[in-house]
Formats: sequence, structure tokens, C-alpha cells
Amino acid sequence: MNKKITNYTNEIAAKAFDAFQKNYENYFKGYSQEDIEKCQEDFEYHTLFLLNSISLNSKALFLDYCKWVRDLFLNLAIPIDSVVESLNLIAETIREIIGEDVGKVAEEYVEQGIEELKKASEMQEAYIYPLKNYLEEYINLIFAGKRHEAFKMIVNLISNGTDIKDIYNFIFREALYKVGLLWQFGKISVAHEHFFTASTQLIMSQLYPYIFSKAVPKNGIVVVGACVSGELHEIGLRMVCDLLELEGFDTHYLGANTPASGIVKYAYEKNAKSILLSATITFHLEKLKEMIEEIRSEPRMKDVKIIVGGRPFTIDKELYKTVGADATASDVSELKNLLLY
Repeated sequence: MNKKITNYTNEIAAKAFDAFQKNYENYFKGYSQEDIEKCQEDFEYHTLFLLNSISLNSKALFLDYCKWVRDLFLNLAIPIDSVVESLNLIAETIREIIGEDVGKVAEEYVEQGIEELKKASEMQEAYIYPLKNYLEEYINLIFAGKRHEAFKMIVNLISNGTDIKDIYNFIFREALYKVGLLWQFGKISVAHEHFFTASTQLIMSQLYPYIFSKAVPKNGIVVVGACVSGELHEIGLRMVCDLLELEGFDTHYLGANTPASGIVKYAYEKNAKSILLSATITFHLEKLKEMIEEIRSEPRMKDVKIIVGGRPFTIDKELYKTVGADATASDVSELKNLLLY
């Protein structure tokens, strides 16, 4: 098959949605045209996440998506059964349109995804997100326009001994990911998403005196950082670069939408030891893979280590191999060791 499986997303989603409308008319009672269109968008996102996960050979990514959908839909009082039926129809349609081999994998992913949809996991979430209560409070304060209160909450955590790295990982990073998905689903406007991102960036800048209060000698290691094209959330990698500066590294953050050729030229000029690349949204992993392939094709980069990070790589620890990177790191301490050795 010459066509990427993700290119079938719209065709599969449309056919599965048509079948859903015909087979489950009861779900649409009282729905406005706008509600129906949102439901159709949900089918497109379900399909795209499933096909992306299959393309990347990462069941973990799809299972994490199902957990998020479960929590979101329960909060919106949308029946989980409707999601279950949606995923089953999408898997059947994948088999019909793409073929038996991909269809079999899709059904396997969906079967386990449905198990996640149906079970509660409060204990798991508490373990994964040790600052979960503060995370929710932070999101609520920002959306309420109370940026000063959000900043005070963060400062109080630091004053009470919370590691700044934990605040970055379990509050800022998680909040940006959750808000990004809310925007992707059309649950908030792009204006709300931009406000949240800008507010977090402002709060981060106000934390610099806390971060850089102690001088650290430079270790001579140069690191270049960039985000994959189209990535909305640059702040995560910006935070990583700030924390690496605190550890004595010489970091150069290039932001998003820097072409691979530009990254190569800059890294070569600065004699960088490593290139850090970030992707937060699963949809961007194919672009990330292409970017890494282009960097790898440059002879000047043969001794430069490529390290990837972002939400998908914390979910699937082996995913970095799929996109062609040398390594991934779940926190700055782990990244520091990768850069030093």
C-alpha cells in the first residue's frame, strides 16, 4: 500500500459516522446541528489518534488517549457507551477500507482501549500526577483570569519545598497538554488556548529569580533545542532549556517551525553536542520523524546526539526508536545524564 494509513482518516471517519447515525439514532435525540457536527469531529479525532498510534506501533499512545476521552466525556455527561460503539465502528471501517492486516491491529487496539474507557483509575492517576490537585487548581485559576493567584500558588509550593522540576513536569507541562487537547477537540477557543499559554509563559518568566538565584559554572556542553513544525506548545522545551542552563549547560532554544536545514546549520556553527526536539501532540510525530531523517542525512551531524521529548514519549518509553532518535528523557535529571555521557 503506497498511501500512509493516516491519509485515510477523513474517509474512515465519515463512513463510520454515517453507520453510527443509522445504527444508534437514540444518541442523537435532542441534538442540534452543531451537536451533530461536534460528534462528527469526535469521530475524526478518534480515527486520527488510532491510525497515528498504529502507524507509530504504539498501543500505549492510544490507551492514554482513551483515558483522556473517558475523563472528558464523563465530565461532559456524554455516555461512555457511545464512545465504545464509535471505536468499534471505526475499527470495522478500517478493516473495510485499508485491509485485513491494519484492521486486525485496529481491533486489538480498540479492544484494550475500551477496557480503559470502562474502568476507573484514580489510584493510577494519583501516582502519575503527584501534584494533581494543584494542577487542577492552576488550570481553573488561569481560566478564571486569576494569574496573580496562580503565581502565588506556585511560589507557595516552592517556598514549602516543592522541587521546581516537579512544578514544571506535573503542573506546567501537564496543564499545557490538557489545555491543548481541549482546544484540539473544540471544547475551548483558540483565544482561550493562547491566553492560557501566554499566562503560563508570563508566570515562568516571573520564576526566573527563583531558578537562577545560584550561579552555576558552565560545563562547556552546547545543546540546541527546537520544536517540531506546527507545535503549539513551545514552553515545555523552553523550560527544559532553562533548567539545563541552571545545571551549567549552554543552551540555544530555536523555537518552533525552524526547518531541519536551519537546525543543522545552527548546531554545526555552535559545535553542539546534542539536539533536543520536542513534540507534544501525537499528530506531530510523523513530522518529527521526517525532521530527524533530514537531520540524520547531513554528514555534519553524524556525531550529534538527537534526544526527543514531550508527552507521547513519557507514555511510550520506546517511542523514540520509532521516530529515529538516539534517546528520550522523562525529566531534566535523566536528560542531564544523557548529555554528559
